[in-house]
Amino acid sequence: MLKKRLFISYTVLISLFMIVVLTAVNRAVSGTIDTQMESVTREAVEVGVRDINSLFSDMFSETLNLCVDRQLQAALTDFADGGGEAAGRAVREEGERAISRLRRKLTVEKVGLYPVRDGELYRDEAGYPGGSLPGHEKAGYPGGGSPGSEKTVYPGGGPAGREVVRGFLAAPDLAGEEWVRKTRAAGGKFVLTENEGADRTFLRLSKVILSDDRDMRDLALLEVNIDVQILSTRLNQISVQKGLVYLLDDQGRILLPYSHYHQDGNERFGEARSGAFIDRNKHMVIIRPIHTVGWRVAADVPMREILAAGSALRGHVMAISAVAIAAVLLLAIYFSAYISRPVIHISQVMNQVREGDLDIRIDSSRQTGEMKTLYQSFNYMMDMIGDLIQEVYVAKIREKQSELAALQAQINPHFLYNTLDSINWMAIRYGARDIQKMVVSLATMLRYSLNNGQNLIAVQDEIKQVQSYINLQQIRFENCFESEIRIQEEMNSCIIIKLLLQPLVENAIIHGFDEGQYENGHLTITGEIESGHMVFRVMNDGHQADLEVIQRILYPAEDVKPKSYGIKNVNDRLRHQYGEEYTLQYRIQGDLTVAVIRIPLEKTGGEAYGGGNDSGGGRR
Repeated sequence: MLKKRLFISYTVLISLFMIVVLTAVNRAVSGTIDTQMESVTREAVEVGVRDINSLFSDMFSETLNLCVDRQLQAALTDFADGGGEAAGRAVREEGERAISRLRRKLTVEKVGLYPVRDGELYRDEAGYPGGSLPGHEKAGYPGGGSPGSEKTVYPGGGPAGREVVRGFLAAPDLAGEEWVRKTRAAGGKFVLTENEGADRTFLRLSKVILSDDRDMRDLALLEVNIDVQILSTRLNQISVQKGLVYLLDDQGRILLPYSHYHQDGNERFGEARSGAFIDRNKHMVIIRPIHTVGWRVAADVPMREILAAGSALRGHVMAISAVAIAAVLLLAIYFSAYISRPVIHISQVMNQVREGDLDIRIDSSRQTGEMKTLYQSFNYMMDMIGDLIQEVYVAKIREKQSELAALQAQINPHFLYNTLDSINWMAIRYGARDIQKMVVSLATMLRYSLNNGQNLIAVQDEIKQVQSYINLQQIRFENCFESEIRIQEEMNSCIIIKLLLQPLVENAIIHGFDEGQYENGHLTITGEIESGHMVFRVMNDGHQADLEVIQRILYPAEDVKPKSYGIKNVNDRLRHQYGEEYTLQYRIQGDLTVAVIRIPLEKTGGEAYGGGNDSGGGRR
């Protein structure tokens, strides 16, 4: 039945799909393909614009790095301040170094560096660092001879009448050029202008190099010329369907391609910075801004080219759709049988389980994917049902055993308290006061340690337990140390994790006083309320602790088995009870080894949390 339903469902769905595809494919696919082709064209323009933006961004970044170069700044500052021949030589050497580095980073044609003194521009009499400038080339260079060995040629004749300052010539003619005026008026910002050479056009990127002090005075004028052919290459890489891609400057003039050089792009494409539209010539125009310089890229693609590409694709889509529909129809027959077979099988097995056969299992070795998981889950479920049936009886037995264990746990403390009480009275009878004192201290420690099974205890009870432990250790070590406990009165009714201080006291006595080999030691325990927290400190003036060893004990490596559990247990319980920020801290203060615990302030009322002066006493 399931197999027939699946086959009928597949057949109906595929038939409907065929009808929908055949009636709507021309409209839907045509629109989609046309949109995709437009999108591809747009994306090509976007990629090209990003590439050009990246080119200008790198150009600005590397040029700015040259302007803030510390060595070059120092040399230019010395020159501006009236430095002598050494200053001029430093400008020349540092300029050559900085410009050489710029050339390694960027593909630049010609670079000029003009230092400033008293507001006047100067040019290097021996040549220009990194190369000569358009209109200021040295005779025979480049192309023959060596830099500095030829005579420098200046517009209008030689350097007669111009002031020579340590190898540099004043250049008032340069100061009058339009690009220089724009650059100096820009106040340290980049200025991008055209520079038409004899055989090709350059893009001139210029900037005033400002001092890095508070005055921000002009130190030099930097000119970097880049061949427009580099931009032309990037522009030609934008792939559009038999269309043209134009580069417009910030005034709307067409810079590229050369066949439309300096035509008015605003008249043809409008003044919009970004957008896409179909013009009166049935061309799709896509305009995208080059943000770094305020220019634009305009792609002009005939719509007939876009639609022609779409028509070819539509034919392929129709053919592929017909083949796909036929293949899907054949696959429907196969998959209806393939899918229904394991489902029918598990349905039959479930009927057997319903009739009471709980030992049946399904072979899942031939299945894959979800059906294999389903078969395995069924087998697992049947195993769990059998285990649960068995565990019902075992649970009853364990429940009884737990009740007996609980009763036994209640009896054991009674026995221990009564035994210690008997030993205490015998010690009193025979006058063994030390034994009597140790028995009382041990009984007190035991009573507060058990605390009726509770994990939290009042601070005053924790202190009593610690005092009992100290009494035992003083008798054992024959009073080789003195102890003092100072706890704020308000803290007595607060609660604390039981057995939190005793391991710290034990560590201080055992390691600080060398198990009784130390003399005249002092052990101090303090408790204070600070900013809503209880702060306990255990201090001793015995042997100072090794903080690195303690740190390894508190936080051992995963592959290292700990050798000591006392203080590590305290640290772990603090973090578990109060959070990761509450930990045990050890420090050295003068001659003292100090263990510090800081926990939140929590109060308890009356006898809660084992306010147990008599805890266990009534059990004797």
